[in-house]
Amino acid sequence: MGTPTELFSNLSLQSPMTQTSFNLEQRAEAIRDVLSTFHRDTLPLEYRPEIFRSIGSEQARRPEFEWTMPGDLEGTLFKWATYKPQGFRFLSQIRSSEDSKLLFRQKVARRLKVEFDAYDLLPETRDDDGEAVILGPQDVLAEIHRIAGRLQALAVAVGTDAYQRRLDEESVGHLLLDAMHQICVRHEDKVARLRRSKRRRTVGGGEEGETSLVSILLRRQDRQPAFMLGVLEGLSDRILGRLHDELDDIRPLLHVCGANDNYQTMFAGLLDRSLQATITPAELADTDDSDED
Repeated sequence: MGTPTELFSNLSLQSPMTQTSFNLEQRAEAIRDVLSTFHRDTLPLEYRPEIFRSIGSEQARRPEFEWTMPGDLEGTLFKWATYKPQGFRFLSQIRSSEDSKLLFRQKVARRLKVEFDAYDLLPETRDDDGEAVILGPQDVLAEIHRIAGRLQALAVAVGTDAYQRRLDEESVGHLLLDAMHQICVRHEDKVARLRRSKRRRTVGGGEEGETSLVSILLRRQDRQPAFMLGVLEGLSDRILGRLHDELDDIRPLLHVCGANDNYQTMFAGLLDRSLQATITPAELADTDDSDED
């Protein structure tokens, strides 16, 4: 049997899923995937984690009225559709596979754009009245770390939702490699830029530290998990082969921006996997013949 999302992605109105196709956790994942598509920026892994954690075989045996959550229609639908065949069948028919894939890609792209736009705006931000404010070095550093943390968390969430359950992994792979490319070219020292600024209105103090997305996400030797690499390593060789050209374009950028040696070595391993996946059986046979000669 395929993974929940593989089965879910093959759904059509003419061939709906049945609740008996899945175990309880798989049913909850499938319903979470459906309901999360109705939220503009929420990935499946992020959707109502408190409800997902509460679903279990013990609660499934409880009286049905306990599944109803007063004032919470979505939470109620989440539980009833997981536990009841009728609810599961209904919700499994209201979002097509292609729509789900498109919405997922759009969410990832929007989330990445929000973070890069916020980073590019620094050291400027907006106060509570919507007025432009130039942050001081300490506040700029803090904001860079917050953005880097959100990018790291987003990569992990996308890895779970897209790759571990094989949800349109090639398209999302393109998005994440584009994000890595954008990080590589954002190596400017934001604090030094601020100190050169002639603007007068600033807030916050100053301190030394990591001053770009590159310095936080790619140069640190102790960053675990290594940014994006765990997600990319979860791709099948077939998909890596299709992404080979993009991976090949990023490798020299990692060197130029100063990514740490271990990161570059791990990335080279991914690039090698992608290259091997592009070699056809005929080419492989020619190589073997040459070795024998």
